[in-house]
Amino acid sequence: MAAVGNLARAMSPLEFRALEALANSNVWLISAGGENHDILDAARHAFLSGAHSVTAIVASRQSKLSDLVEQHESGRVITLELTCGKDGFLATNSLWGTCLLLVRAFRAVFSSAERGVEAPDAQAMITWARNAVTEQFKPCSNLVLIGDPSTLVGARDLTMRAEEAALASIWATDLRNLGHGRHYWFAAHGRNACAYFLVSEEYTGFANKCAELIGTGSPATVVTIPGDSDSRMLSAIAFSLYAAGALGAHIRRDPGRPGVPKFGESLYNLRMPYQERAASYDREQRIIAAKLGMAPTDALLERDAYEQWKLHLRGFEERLRGASVRALIFDYDGTLIDTTRRFEPLAAPIVEELIRVLNAGQTVGIATGRGDSCGEALRAALPKHLWAKVTIGYYNGSLIRRLDDTSFLEKEASEQIMNVRRRIEDIAPSGRRASIRTYEKQCSVTFYDGRSVEQGWMEVSAVLASLIDNQMVKVWKSSHSVDIVLSDVSKTAVVDAIAQQLGCTVENIVCIGDQGRWPGNDTELLGNPLSLSADRCSFTPDRCWNLAGFPRRQLASTLAQLRLFDGGPGRPFAYRGELSE
Repeated sequence: MAAVGNLARAMSPLEFRALEALANSNVWLISAGGENHDILDAARHAFLSGAHSVTAIVASRQSKLSDLVEQHESGRVITLELTCGKDGFLATNSLWGTCLLLVRAFRAVFSSAERGVEAPDAQAMITWARNAVTEQFKPCSNLVLIGDPSTLVGARDLTMRAEEAALASIWATDLRNLGHGRHYWFAAHGRNACAYFLVSEEYTGFANKCAELIGTGSPATVVTIPGDSDSRMLSAIAFSLYAAGALGAHIRRDPGRPGVPKFGESLYNLRMPYQERAASYDREQRIIAAKLGMAPTDALLERDAYEQWKLHLRGFEERLRGASVRALIFDYDGTLIDTTRRFEPLAAPIVEELIRVLNAGQTVGIATGRGDSCGEALRAALPKHLWAKVTIGYYNGSLIRRLDDTSFLEKEASEQIMNVRRRIEDIAPSGRRASIRTYEKQCSVTFYDGRSVEQGWMEVSAVLASLIDNQMVKVWKSSHSVDIVLSDVSKTAVVDAIAQQLGCTVENIVCIGDQGRWPGNDTELLGNPLSLSADRCSFTPDRCWNLAGFPRRQLASTLAQLRLFDGGPGRPFAYRGELSE
């Protein structure tokens, strides 16, 4: 949260499974072994509820969780190998390794620190924690831990360890909440309660004043944790690990091997009764839900407008069945490749589908905000003899070339685009917090400071309001950036070029993109009659439907919808009907 300014919430698998609306959520699943059925159920719920992306961080090279997440295009797996051995009853090595990995990753992307947390730094934190516990921590059966914003994580971690291994009665709070009623604990328990302040140097003075007041009736100790914010968080967790060991030694119980009673094993293996809501709705219900941009619910289906949407859907499908399809035009990011994987090669399933479409005699068009990185990716994926059948509209259609034309010439940004850049730099200076890229007729902005694409689009639109009002530029949002193009630029230029090439009309061309709802950058492309959306649909009833239905989105949706079409030698390429589940 501190790195990008976005709120994140940690919760148990049971809490998570109670959430219904995950369409705009990025979900992280963190597990030591990736085998527990609760985390596996949470992963299934994330995918079935339409999460934007699902990332599993697993402290094991192979696991059921990794296998499950890797089956989905919107899933990503990060594994780490614990060279120091597996956990015991409590998560120790896996927790430390995962936290260290996360801090290193966030420092690499967001931090202004000149270096990451290297092995000697981590060892220094462990050494500090071991010494601090030895010198300052005296086990107590009634313990209160008080932290500050960067150290409270260690206090809460020790609370959970004490609960799980029955080491002591512990609760945690922060320096200010302590003064809001929680101080009464010490008045009630006197010298039977102990207070430990885990604080940064900047809070030590305040902590000393609090400890002095509490110390009149209860033992109170201030432990100052050194280092920057990241180091203090890690050191606080290391302190918790060693403090748990000290508490266990005090009562002669090994926290790593406390002994699990038989009923405990039975409790662990119990399965929660649970029904995936999205799976209980039929195909048309899930398609209409995707059209409206929401999860299917009984409330949605009870609306008076639902029956009308059903008629619109059936009319659209009937028109698709009757169409003589000559070409398919795709957006790239969010359509042919998931946004979270946009720096990776095209996945094998979509390459196979593109080859199938081309071998069926179809012309393929690509309408992308990218430059030649799109052409390079397609040339790396498709057989060379098919390149001539692919036409690409680079930079949102401002430059149109066949895939076999490798004479890509990057032109300098026009003065109008440079004027756009100067205005945007007032709200988003290019650097670690934003990236501004200019081309002849396009300026693209990616925010790294926590602003959503929607918020970024609103702010850019406000800065460029006079240019928009005078119809000099258009401002679109993609799945990951804000694109500003000159008013004569449109992805529909690719549609026009292919229609002219084939001597057909737009009624013979199927367009597929992921951002069909204004101000998405596929709004104009998916305004064509035979248009399909891989994610956000417009509310126009006779076009721009996601026939894969909720919760399929992005590449998974594109693949599912392409498989609704079939054709080949002697058979016209056409829409064949319902998706096989």
